[in-house]
Amino acid sequence: MKYPSQKISVAELKRGLETYPATTDDVQNSDDAIIDSELLHKANYGGLSMYAVRHTELSDMSVMVELPAAISFNITFEGSADISLGGIPYQIQCDRSGGPRCCAYVLNRPELFIRYLRKHSTVAHLNVFAERQWLEARAHAAETRNMYQRLFQQHSILHFWQPSTKTIDLAKALFSAPPTDSFTHAIRHESLTLELLAQGIDELERLSTQIQPDDNAHITNNRADVALKKTVDDLLLERYSISDIAASLGLSTSTLQRRFKTAFGITVDHYCRQRRLENARRALTIDGVSIGEAAYLAGYNHTSNFLAAFKKRFRMTPSELMKQGH
Repeated sequence: MKYPSQKISVAELKRGLETYPATTDDVQNSDDAIIDSELLHKANYGGLSMYAVRHTELSDMSVMVELPAAISFNITFEGSADISLGGIPYQIQCDRSGGPRCCAYVLNRPELFIRYLRKHSTVAHLNVFAERQWLEARAHAAETRNMYQRLFQQHSILHFWQPSTKTIDLAKALFSAPPTDSFTHAIRHESLTLELLAQGIDELERLSTQIQPDDNAHITNNRADVALKKTVDDLLLERYSISDIAASLGLSTSTLQRRFKTAFGITVDHYCRQRRLENARRALTIDGVSIGEAAYLAGYNHTSNFLAAFKKRFRMTPSELMKQGH
């Protein structure tokens, strides 16, 4: 089934990522088209989400989001995608013969995820993302709970393997399924998503102790870069400025900027602004701090500036966020 192509802008991309608010680098006009997408399917079942897409990337840029504890499965049918997970860059792509390739990772805690768009790159893939809380709420049997406990012992490690025939058939069925514009089609779509998730978890459970990320992943595991990000995260809690952070690391500000941009694809200024807002949001929802205290945590001396930045980042005001928790 052929679906119409759609040009997607930065602003539209952010609106589409409602569950996990994303931020992009600062070089792009929010109305510029960055993706020419043939979106086949997209669904969110409250803790379980799925999308199947084929698109061409129209710009070089990055999209950053903090993901919750979860298991993510990705099946690539065409092209490749560049990502960074926990500060480590990977390339997800088909196998060497051009056939579909499965990639999965487990997060036992929130982690920074960056997707790098590459101009003229075309990719077709399907992703199923299941939050840990959603999975564990359905783990009624002791055997299932033990399996999730084993899986969630690992964190931010990518596994690559050749998917089984059954997995490929389920993924192709989702790609070719009719739109979910009727009750019957919606139920069929959800059923296929759940079946593919169960199949993926079964394969990951059997292979996670055997499969090591291979040379097809093009892994660059730079522990110094990971340590750099951790230090920046720690110092952000102390309201350090960029120059203070650089001095604490024994670096000049320009060297810190250059290293961070090279390692993570975004400037350290942009990262710190977004990370501070994430910390403020967490403090509002979990610690119950006031809006003024949250503004201070985010590094804002004027609450009005904090309110504007918060609404731009999360598409709601702090007051609206706090009301959701009651």
